[in-house]
Amino acid sequence: MSSKPDPLVLPGSPGSASAVRILVADDGKNAADILGLFLKMEGYDVHVVYDGDQAITAAGEYDPHVILMDISMPGTDGVEAARKIRESHPDGGPAVVALTGYDGEDTKRMCEEAGIRRCVSKPVSPADLRILLKEVVAELLSAEPGEAPRPMTRGALPN
Repeated sequence: MSSKPDPLVLPGSPGSASAVRILVADDGKNAADILGLFLKMEGYDVHVVYDGDQAITAAGEYDPHVILMDISMPGTDGVEAARKIRESHPDGGPAVVALTGYDGEDTKRMCEEAGIRRCVSKPVSPADLRILLKEVVAELLSAEPGEAPRPMTRGALPN
């Protein structure tokens, strides 16, 4: 008996069977909780964790479509957590988006090598976050089953 994955839908889509599942991982508890609340208000199914190890565990248990990951966390940082999550999902797994205060080329290179789909500088405005998530979900919807993650997109979000 094969189990069919839940369909990806944008929140608020007519006749949607399930919402997009987003995992938020940030050691800044207030920032993580506020981001989680915002995403829930936007109609997403959200789970919040506060470190890289929790993100790795939650990625297996919660099965998110998208992970918004702070890359600078104590212990297992976001880059290493993303790498481990990617290794545990031979089918490509969730789309990992790095949220970071670091905007250098070294950071972007590390993110790309870890299989992170996007690297976005903090702070991110609500409008830019809406655009980002719509783009990432659209990429996921257009991917073939088992398709490897697309290369990281560089550059600023459109205004």
